[in-house]
Amino acid sequence: MSTQMKLRWAAAGCIWILALAVTFWNGSKVDQVAASRQSNEQARRENDFLRQNAKRLADTMASHDGRFLAVESMDLGIVAMRSRLMALAAAFDLADVKIHPEMSQMGEDQVPCEISLRGPLGQAVGFLTALGNYPYLTVRRLGVSAAAGPHEMDLQIEFLFRYRIGDPTPAPEVLPHVTTHRIETQTEAL
Repeated sequence: MSTQMKLRWAAAGCIWILALAVTFWNGSKVDQVAASRQSNEQARRENDFLRQNAKRLADTMASHDGRFLAVESMDLGIVAMRSRLMALAAAFDLADVKIHPEMSQMGEDQVPCEISLRGPLGQAVGFLTALGNYPYLTVRRLGVSAAAGPHEMDLQIEFLFRYRIGDPTPAPEVLPHVTTHRIETQTEAL
């Protein structure tokens, strides 16, 4: 082969190598642009979702945070829970109130507890209704039995007291309104 022919083949080879290198470089750039567009689109969708649902997300977070009582320590949390339940029972004129936390079964952020109390049916129902205002107390079991007195009942409630150790900033707690009017019930016929 002549020298001139060798130079032509070498030039053709260099051109093909250069064309292949440019093709691979172009393919990698196209992949980078596509990945960038996809991540930008995903970020835009997330921002749109957050903007459109900001109120619902804030309400959900507040609801979740409300399911835990913020306390400085677990012992102070139990004291606060006891005082609130005692005040609630006193507001409904319930007697023989006994609160027993089961420390042997306590979890990372919850303590199983049991409360027993006695009182008239209307006040006991009011107590149970008002207990719903304490989202950090989750009722697990409710036992109701007739007491010795007329129209009185014994309540045994097992519940989970959920707490979160941190800096407590308690909201002012309002006890439920207790009426002085007698609540008519179906037990009078019994």
